[in-house]
Amino acid sequence: MEIIRVHSAKIVQYIEPHLTFTDPELKELFVEDLMQQMISLPGSILLLAAIEDEEVKAFVIARDPGYRVPFAQVAQLWSDPDNPREIVDQFFIKVISWALALGKTYIRAETSRDPAAFYRRFKFKPELQIMRFNLDTEEFQDTLHKHSVEFLQWATSSTQEPKT
Repeated sequence: MEIIRVHSAKIVQYIEPHLTFTDPELKELFVEDLMQQMISLPGSILLLAAIEDEEVKAFVIARDPGYRVPFAQVAQLWSDPDNPREIVDQFFIKVISWALALGKTYIRAETSRDPAAFYRRFKFKPELQIMRFNLDTEEFQDTLHKHSVEFLQWATSSTQEPKT
């Protein structure tokens, strides 16, 4: 199995079925954004693929969120369950090297799966808890209604001229 760095956005069609998103709309947006970023900002993406018999057997996508951001982000990682564990190890060595070359001081990763393997195997540390609040739900409408009077008072008072 050969690990290569992929520069062509054409690879996305081969890895898309293995992207780990529970929300199909987010997956579609991620794919569009990834393809655009690979074309317009190729140095900000590290996409590695493990290829065997012209088939993608594993991949990792790491991103540079920006010049001043101190970390590189592992955006996606997938490996066929039949692959040897060393494939993912090799990916991380290459991601670490890439991040260091960019002047990053750490790597950040999010997962919707159990992160225990990352903690054990790669010594990742929990950093933050990601929360989500949907704006298109009944709860949002209730919250909006509850706070709309307060918000309107705040918004109108903050635009008034200061009293002298």
